[in-house]
Amino acid sequence: MKKIISLMAILVLFAACKKDSESSEKKEIFGRTVIVYMSGENNLDQLGVLDQDLLEMRRASKQIPASDRLVVYVDRLSRSETPFIAEIKNAACDTIMHYANDFYSSDPEHFYNVIKTIEEKYPSQEYALVLWGHATSWLVDKDTVASATAKARQQRRAYGQDCGDNTIYGPEKWLNITQMHRELAKLPKFSYIFADCCCMMSVETAYELRNVTDYLIGSPAEIPGDGAPYDKIMDELFSRNTTFYQSIIDKYYDYYMELYRTPEYANSTYDSYLTGYSVPLSVVDMKHIGELAQSTRNLLKEPGEYTFEQVPYYFHMDLPVCYDMACLLEANSTAEEFETWKRAFDLAVPYRRLSDRWMTIYDEIQLSQVNKGFVFNKDNYGGLSMFVPRSIYDSSYWFIYNAALPSFEWSQAVGWNRFGY
Repeated sequence: MKKIISLMAILVLFAACKKDSESSEKKEIFGRTVIVYMSGENNLDQLGVLDQDLLEMRRASKQIPASDRLVVYVDRLSRSETPFIAEIKNAACDTIMHYANDFYSSDPEHFYNVIKTIEEKYPSQEYALVLWGHATSWLVDKDTVASATAKARQQRRAYGQDCGDNTIYGPEKWLNITQMHRELAKLPKFSYIFADCCCMMSVETAYELRNVTDYLIGSPAEIPGDGAPYDKIMDELFSRNTTFYQSIIDKYYDYYMELYRTPEYANSTYDSYLTGYSVPLSVVDMKHIGELAQSTRNLLKEPGEYTFEQVPYYFHMDLPVCYDMACLLEANSTAEEFETWKRAFDLAVPYRRLSDRWMTIYDEIQLSQVNKGFVFNKDNYGGLSMFVPRSIYDSSYWFIYNAALPSFEWSQAVGWNRFGY
């Protein structure tokens, strides 16, 4: 009997130890983990922007709530350092893993695997995603494919330019927005996606991402090379306020408004035109983007009937593209039609800040800004771009716009196929 009792006691003790061991190995569940995907194997690292933004994050990291985490994925323009994942906290950047080999950060599979790895290491109640790098709105021809010719490389655009062999002249690849959606759809839905890259606030992009995030925040236009002031917006990246996006936009906007008044810009031969201006910014609330699609569908007409005179646009290679959605539809609708449509638009785009000048590499856009070739104001500015398919785009040297449009769900939702597109 004593042996049986002793055996039972040992079993009970073993079970208790096993339970304690399992409990101690259970991962902590964080509140919110903000993932910054830094696709920097391009000139942004060469120019020092990547290191500057990491420094800003480190400086502000003491503001991060104890239950939250800030985790960065970094791909540099470096042949000596492979991509790595690090946690930023207490003013330090602690690397938690280095990848064995370099790879294209713009490759859809790697894009997914990086984010999935971070989520597994940091199980959280919610996640947010910052897209850091280069972008060109939704504009893309085919899926991500490296090419030896400059023309073909340029056609494969959207997000995350990666120059491949760690020189800015490498065989670059970009991530198509439709690919991005497919990969993000495999992951938990994000509280927000903050696009700290150029021209991501297009309705085609927003609608494609509607099921993977609650909010999309960014600019319809080019953003300055330095991007977001992370030391100014750190609190807002972790805020649970219902209008958190307003604070992100305001601090981003106000930062450049002040910066462009400094002598470095105000006395510059090239940049002085920016004094008194900032960066166009906006947010899309995905709860209402379906209503915007339906309202837009009701308003669309034959593309050849549209006028584009003095309507602001945000992108230009050989042709102007990415027209401001609200400005365009106001110019091509009756006052009653536009008022009905704008009610749906204001729900989908609940906050935006107008700057009718912004830093641009395109001479055509800068001249239109300075010579008042664009006509818009706070009442008709939308902060979200839209593409209207037209025959002129068939002759573009850089992109096959019309051929790419039907692959986007926005095109199906608003029915561009009614007009042969």
